[in-house]
Amino acid sequence: MARISFDGEIPRVNIRLPSGDAEALTRFVRELVRIPSPSTQEGPLAARVAEEMRRVGFADVWVSRIGSVIGTSDRARPKLLLDGHMDTVDVGDPARWPTSPYGGQIENGILYAAAPAT
Repeated sequence: MARISFDGEIPRVNIRLPSGDAEALTRFVRELVRIPSPSTQEGPLAARVAEEMRRVGFADVWVSRIGSVIGTSDRARPKLLLDGHMDTVDVGDPARWPTSPYGGQIENGILYAAAPAT
């Protein structure tokens, strides 16, 4: 079950997963935000997403010519489509951030990282 709420300007996503799945998902997301991915330089992040999709059992996984990660699975019922940004905003001077923009630091249940570009 997922629920999205907003605390001021900060979106919060609450997803209930079994303990082991939640820990694995948290580790994976922290790993993703540690990979710098400014616009037009998303290749390493796309490769990591594709690797994880293969690991969890997607039948076919590929990265398109424009950098989208695409995968298919015969196991998924009902079908699911996920779409999101991999590129991040320019972080500017990382020393000006209260936490590292690529640190994946979690404080009080909030993950701090560079935001997706829109």
